[in-house]
Amino acid sequence: MVRSTCRTIVNIRLSEEDEIETGSRKLKVLHTPGHTLGHVSLYCPEERVLICRDLFHHNDIGWFNILREGTTSIQMSLQSLDNLSNFKIEKAYSGHGPQIDNPLVAIDNARSRVEK
Repeated sequence: MVRSTCRTIVNIRLSEEDEIETGSRKLKVLHTPGHTLGHVSLYCPEERVLICRDLFHHNDIGWFNILREGTTSIQMSLQSLDNLSNFKIEKAYSGHGPQIDNPLVAIDNARSRVEK
């Protein structure tokens, strides 16, 4: 028997406002530093869906590494959350936890936790 090894390496640098074609949808790249300085989220305006990865979770803030990213990561996280609150978002998906059905409330809750 012959085994085939398939491996895909992604090495494309993404920037703010880039678009990723998925076949049936376009995802807009949003620079959302906080979790890391280069953190990005993906937004589908047609469906009002956000893939926020590790910026925030269901009613909580994402983890940030002050030792690696510096103390400015806290302020950047707040700014990213403020920026996202201007988008029309009906559902969000983080890197951890369940689907977020009320993302704007989750963003407000995450912002409150960071401010504390």
